Amino acid sequence: MPYSLRAWVQLPSQFTLAAKETKTLSIPIVVPASGEPGGHYGVIRFTGAVPGASGSVVSLSQASDLDLATSFGHIQERASLDDFYSTTPQFAPKSFFQNGPIAS
Repeated sequence: MPYSLRAWVQLPSQFTLAAKETKTLSIPIVVPASGEPGGHYGVIRFTGAVPGASGSVVSLSQASDLDLATSFGHIQERASLDDFYSTTPQFAPKSFFQNGPIAS
């Protein structure tokens, strides 16, 4: 995946939280010299398990964090828009609306 942060993230080792405990984590993102410039993304996901539990238990299934990063370097970004409009219920293009709903 060319835009992934996966190889750049240094994940923490396993840790245990007590009931109602919180923990702040610093998770370094280290861009290698060969890292491609531009936007990159990743999700850091934590899953929970009850230590030493057996049988039926209720526990946290997961928590996630979406990370977006920009790596600097020479990059050319370009975009163009040929047309932009919404439509009437009969699917005719229209650019002025006084009230909703507006079809997409």
